[in-house]
Amino acid sequence: MCNQCCHALVEKHPNATDQIIEEWFESDLCRCTGYAEIKEAVKSMLKSKDENTPG
Repeated sequence: MCNQCCHALVEKHPNATDQIIEEWFESDLCRCTGYAEIKEAVKSMLKSKDENTPG
């Protein structure tokens, strides 16, 4: 998995909801792997980012 779509989504939508994640991948064509794993990776990235953000 290249993770390009994950990083792009997190950068553009740092507070992405499940709905935003779903909409993002509706228009994305992944050639690396299945979308289920990618969606979970995005959610994990967002959670990690929130846990490491001061405030």
